[in-house]
Amino acid sequence: KTLLLARTPAKLNTLRERLKHGKGKAPGSTFKAFAQALLRGPRFQPERAPAKGPTRQALARDLNILGFRNHGAQATLDICLKVLELYCQSWDRSLSSKHLPHFNQPLSGLELQVLLEYASRLWVWLEAHPAWASQSGFEALWMIKRANLDGCVLPDRYTHVLIDESQDIPPSLLQIIERGRQVLITLGDEYQQAGRVMVKRERKVRQTDISYSVRSGRNVERLVNPLIYQHSEKGKVPFEGTRDADVTIVEYPQGFVPPERCVILTASPWDTMRWAIELHGANSPFGYPDDATRRSFEHFMTTAVGLSDPDFYAPERSAEGLHPYFADLPDWAQVHAANRFDESFLQVEALLRNKDFRMADVTRLSRLAGDPDKRCLLMQADEAGGMEFDEVLLTPELLTNVQFRDAYSFDKRICAVYIAISRAKRQLYVPYDVVEWIEYHQYQKYRESHGY
Repeated sequence: KTLLLARTPAKLNTLRERLKHGKGKAPGSTFKAFAQALLRGPRFQPERAPAKGPTRQALARDLNILGFRNHGAQATLDICLKVLELYCQSWDRSLSSKHLPHFNQPLSGLELQVLLEYASRLWVWLEAHPAWASQSGFEALWMIKRANLDGCVLPDRYTHVLIDESQDIPPSLLQIIERGRQVLITLGDEYQQAGRVMVKRERKVRQTDISYSVRSGRNVERLVNPLIYQHSEKGKVPFEGTRDADVTIVEYPQGFVPPERCVILTASPWDTMRWAIELHGANSPFGYPDDATRRSFEHFMTTAVGLSDPDFYAPERSAEGLHPYFADLPDWAQVHAANRFDESFLQVEALLRNKDFRMADVTRLSRLAGDPDKRCLLMQADEAGGMEFDEVLLTPELLTNVQFRDAYSFDKRICAVYIAISRAKRQLYVPYDVVEWIEYHQYQKYRESHGY
């Protein structure tokens, strides 16, 4: 009996369809549901509307988190959540300084100890109040880490485990599965992991490189291989498109409104926000991949509006607090400094500065949902791995001509563009030729050299 595992419900359904099982028929689970079953038993049914628990501000007060540098107590709690997220993404059993996020100004020994102490308090509190993890932004990762630390193993009724898009596997999940005696089959693409390093299995495990695509043809092959050759670290096995089908490449003009059912893949939350505003202005209905993404993005927009006018909105005092994106950016000056090279951010900032986009507009955007079968879909390119769509549009910001910070920033963007291009089944809309974009950046120097 084979168990199918995937990071999200959408990816699980895609895997079932590829195996001709149809939605819901083959034994399968998302990473989160799998961890829940291990921790609480296979018959556990999560509450539809779990208790909300304390706000982040109240939690910081309860845990005696007093603040850090120029960050208030709630912003410091958000940093601690990032520490725990990095810990959950690691192979390690204990929390240490290696799980701290990057700080432009190095931490002193005392600051390091304080942050780790705060993060440890938060972990202990989460174990006692697991329902609050739904507000953390990494609930699935946290549950998998807990299941691994508890020594959970896969039930004996399964003989095989199949994980497609295995670049999404957290190390803790791999450790749980490899404790058992099941045959584990993983299928992944390292270029669909734009951020952290892809988790790899032991060298003694039989592995095969497959570079042939049954969905994409010669047109996509022409765009993807220069991306593969340009990346500074990942493998260089060339991509080979099928000869039986092909994707039509269309260069769209400025001001272009995507057709119905087109999936718009963006470079950043600011790029998503810009396109949401522009689609609303063009009276073009749009939506998001799922409700969780929609809620998170609306939280992002309300935080952005609030930080741009703190005297009026005071976002840190709201029930939800700051969106995790702003954990290390407690005021607008720091938000601007961190995003000043993002052209979509600069456009959104101008709208916020001129009061052309306010809190009421966030609600107004959500009302233009339209027919789910006809509306456009908005999502970040690096979140689209493993999915496939008939029509895909790459935004100008995704193919930005602004200098990248360093080679590693360019590598991340190469992966995001690779994911975006390889999602299309019929039509791919690009602002200009992708090969020319790569060549342009080959001859353009980076803003900074990597390192200290």
